[in-house]
Amino acid sequence: MEFVKKKLENINIVFISSLPLALAAGPAIIEFFTAIIIINFLILKKSFHFHKTESIIFAFYIILVASSSFSEFKLHSLDSSVFLIRIILLYYVFKHYLKHNLKKILNLTLTILFATLTILIIDTFFQYFNDYSIFGTERLSRNRVVMHFRDEAIMGGYFSKVIPI
Repeated sequence: MEFVKKKLENINIVFISSLPLALAAGPAIIEFFTAIIIINFLILKKSFHFHKTESIIFAFYIILVASSSFSEFKLHSLDSSVFLIRIILLYYVFKHYLKHNLKKILNLTLTILFATLTILIIDTFFQYFNDYSIFGTERLSRNRVVMHFRDEAIMGGYFSKVIPI
């Protein structure tokens, strides 16, 4: 059983470190990674330690869900508020892993981030000169390149948000 727990722990560390890559790949990948991280954390039966200030965040979440249930458009309102729990849970998961595995996560994150940025820069230059990317995505206009796997021209936005890391 200890072997399985160690494997799940390592899987979570890899998924946490791979989030910059998931951001480049798309929203479905991010949702998949966060779901795996939270499920593994709950399987490992790690405990959540709430401080007083953090319990205010959880109380605010409960108030959001309660107020959504009194809304005129309950389904739409609950859809947007109930699933916020994954962000709160992800915060506690990150807090736990960064407290216990900071060095390992930072090294792996920087390695994956470097590889991701290198591939994206090579893909950007290839797309700029050839009008299509290495991944087969074609440019939408002459003066804008698009992200791989998507038809959105957000390459510059991704770089501006990720490079400061």
